[in-house]
Amino acid sequence: MSGVDVDADRKAWSTLVALAALRGYGLWRTDAGDGPQRFVLARWGVARMCATRREVEDFLDLVETAR
Repeated sequence: MSGVDVDADRKAWSTLVALAALRGYGLWRTDAGDGPQRFVLARWGVARMCATRREVEDFLDLVETAR
């Protein structure tokens, strides 16, 4: 991965974490070195596991429309 790709990935990840925080969720990702990368959204002691960033984005969109 080139430096530009790494920077773009870091920016996209930071934006997604901020979006989750604005919706009241914490967002983490697992280390892809020991298997497939997964994403974890948590709020009020309840966690939701997502397989892809797109799934995280879809969930956050759903949460926003439910407000």
